[in-house]
Amino acid sequence: MIRMKKFRFIRSKKGITLLEVMASMVIFSLGLLMLVPLMMVTITANDSANDMSRATLFAQQKLEQLRNASVLASGNDTIENMSRTWTVETVTSNLKKITVNVTWQDDMNRAHHVQTITYEIG
Repeated sequence: MIRMKKFRFIRSKKGITLLEVMASMVIFSLGLLMLVPLMMVTITANDSANDMSRATLFAQQKLEQLRNASVLASGNDTIENMSRTWTVETVTSNLKKITVNVTWQDDMNRAHHVQTITYEIG
C-alpha cells in the first residue's frame, strides 16, 4: 500500500508580500487612469453648462429691461465674451414680439447661441 503524503502550504502570518502589494498598486493605477477621460468630459460639460446658464441669464436680464422700458427699440451689446442682440417687432397695433439672441464661442472656437422670445402687450 502506497501512502500519499499530504502537503501543507505554509503561509506567513506576518502580512502580505511585496509582490501582492505591487500587483494591487498596478490594478489601482490602471483603474485611476481609466477615470481620467471621464473627468475631462465632465469638466468640459460643466464649462458648457456654465456658459449656457450665463447666456440664458443675460437674455432674461435684457427681456426684463425691455419690459420695464417706456420705449422698445432693437439693439445690441456685449457682456463679457457674449454678444447680445435684441429685436422688437410689431405684430399688431398693441402686440410686440421681443427676441433676444445671445451668442458666444467656447474654448474650442465652436459657436453657441441662446434665443429667448416673448410677446409684450401694450
